[in-house]
Amino acid sequence: MADSDEESANLPRSTIQKFIKEVVPGVRVSNDAKDLISNICNEFVHVVSSESNSICSQKNKKTIFPEHVIEALKNLGFENYVGELKKVLGDLKTEKEERKKCSKKLEKSGFSLTELEQQQKELFEKAREQQAKEAEREWKQFIEEQNAARCTESSKSVS
Repeated sequence: MADSDEESANLPRSTIQKFIKEVVPGVRVSNDAKDLISNICNEFVHVVSSESNSICSQKNKKTIFPEHVIEALKNLGFENYVGELKKVLGDLKTEKEERKKCSKKLEKSGFSLTELEQQQKELFEKAREQQAKEAEREWKQFIEEQNAARCTESSKSVS
């Protein structure tokens, strides 16, 4: 049971593998090296989380916020990464705001969920009809081409 608890607290192996492929594309990495990198990543997350939690506790907070993580990185000697971290944090905030805008567009559309579902069904039905007409047109064209080919073969054999 301890193994499954320990595994669930680790980063997924597939995530680590994708990360490795992005950082060093085209390079083969042995399973032992992947395991080592995975263990290092998990340990890094654990250390940063623990330090962030300590900072959070010192400030009498119960929730770890990005500023706690930034301070933890500085305390652990990773201040070189703080600039990039702040940039990523800004990008995440922008992305989150964009998602909120999109959801508000849906709310402001003036349509109920039932009306939107009905519109979606109608659009799907139109798409199916168009697809069926296109398939029928392609089938007729195929048949015409086959008939034309037979006629050409018949006329060649008669001659």
